[in-house]
Amino acid sequence: MVRRRQPSVLVYLSRVTASGFEDDPSVLLSASSTAPAAWQRKCWVSVGTLTLLRVGDIWRDQRPYLAPDYQVETFDLDVGDDTSDLVKAGLSRDGGFLLPLEHHPWHLNNTHAYCLAVALPDGREVVVPCMELVRFYFGSSSSLLTRLFTPPLSRDSLLTKSVFGASRKHLHLTLAEGVSAASAVDIGRMATSEVAWRAALQVGTSCLLASTTGAPHGVHPKTSFPFQGRTVLTAAGKWLPRGDRAEATFVVFSLRQCEWPFKFRSLEYRLSGPGKPRRQVGAAEPTQPAVRSQRQAEDAKHLPLVERDAGHRLAARHRSLPGGHRFPDLADKHIWGSRKIQATGTAAIASRSAAGPIPAGALGEPGSSQRIRPLEVAQALKADGRPAMPAFLKDVVEALTAVPGLEANLLTAAEDDGWTIPVNLLADEDGVIDQYLFVAAPDGTGRPRRVAVFDLQGAQRCDALAVIESEPFVAVHYDDWTSTVQGAFPGLLELVSKDFVAAVEARRAGHAPTTLSAMHELLNSEREGLQAWLMETLMGL
Repeated sequence: MVRRRQPSVLVYLSRVTASGFEDDPSVLLSASSTAPAAWQRKCWVSVGTLTLLRVGDIWRDQRPYLAPDYQVETFDLDVGDDTSDLVKAGLSRDGGFLLPLEHHPWHLNNTHAYCLAVALPDGREVVVPCMELVRFYFGSSSSLLTRLFTPPLSRDSLLTKSVFGASRKHLHLTLAEGVSAASAVDIGRMATSEVAWRAALQVGTSCLLASTTGAPHGVHPKTSFPFQGRTVLTAAGKWLPRGDRAEATFVVFSLRQCEWPFKFRSLEYRLSGPGKPRRQVGAAEPTQPAVRSQRQAEDAKHLPLVERDAGHRLAARHRSLPGGHRFPDLADKHIWGSRKIQATGTAAIASRSAAGPIPAGALGEPGSSQRIRPLEVAQALKADGRPAMPAFLKDVVEALTAVPGLEANLLTAAEDDGWTIPVNLLADEDGVIDQYLFVAAPDGTGRPRRVAVFDLQGAQRCDALAVIESEPFVAVHYDDWTSTVQGAFPGLLELVSKDFVAAVEARRAGHAPTTLSAMHELLNSEREGLQAWLMETLMGL
């Protein structure tokens, strides 16, 4: 009754009564470790909160407190119609229950919730709650979850363009407005697999069907794995007995890792948003009143989540949750997007609102006049924290942000460092990769150099600036480059690698390259020289 802009899900919580579980979480596997299931507390939360919620996690004082591993198992699963069954948590089978209450009482109030039971070759089975499948495979952001649970789901609600090159296996996505960049991988899976798309589509349609037919036991979502075939799956949960077998059924609390491969080798995504008029490079600085209009109210020191619609007059905030290597297949694949480079001094524009700090935040689209900050919660692709900007980019970024009226967008915002991606490795006809494209390591090995590409927009045209890791650094300017043409960026990356090799060879020969636009003026330049070069070169934008 308090939410209008986002569906809600009913969560049951059990009070922990066991002691010493911080040091030994295995005590929580006992049915007596919590208060009886009949005393569970229930709470309606917005469906986007599923990014924060896993079965078995311990919360204290309304904050995540402990995420035990319980029993962690790795299974070689064969997922298919012949091996998988959609069942209810309270299913009775072979004279007993699939999840015996004396060993697993916590689903007592959710016996009609759907699970996917997958048979193992030895006669045992793995039971995965459908809501956990949704959280793991589609819960990368609260915005994606909201769309999945708001039927009818259409491809247009997730992306506006999708181009998949079969030869390079490069996927280009333009995400729909409001969709988080963190969900690009999940949407990429749906864009290249009909099985994944049907699994996502089933979430909302099953809820809609149960709602319209008046399901007597409430609305319980259904879904399946977003693939079919053999995969290696790691999960945390608990083994349950059945009959004379002590370990017959493994009930999954949380999925940890899935080795199913993605169809793309690289993924490039773009974010959609309201159109903004391009500004003329060299235009005057904004006037003082315009600066005041950009001021944003500060948030409270600890911004709590509340179950109300956020205010539509407040700017949204993003929270990135610590991720993990959920999908090992992505480790060697390049994934990048774009983001606007903020002008120098933008942070200083923010100031305290006259009405005081914003007291709370809420997930979902804004839909009220209350002073509640709209929040987006998303999972990071990798577990490591994002490092600082690479040293070779600092002077270039400061020079870009110092040019009045220039709108610069970073096109290589990857998860590795937030700024760069590896250069394309070019090989000759004998298959030998050019040595200049590697950076030597102390142990004698090498790694590909990194490159950052900026989209420089003006009123007349769009240019590109590629900055390659080297000492001194090399930057290449490409004028009148159209970034909106699908498939143009992979071609540009190949050109950057070729031009970099040509630049290094020309420099070693003792003369400036003639085929690269003004690049010799950028080699080993001072910051003031960079700004002057940018002003002169980009004035025509």
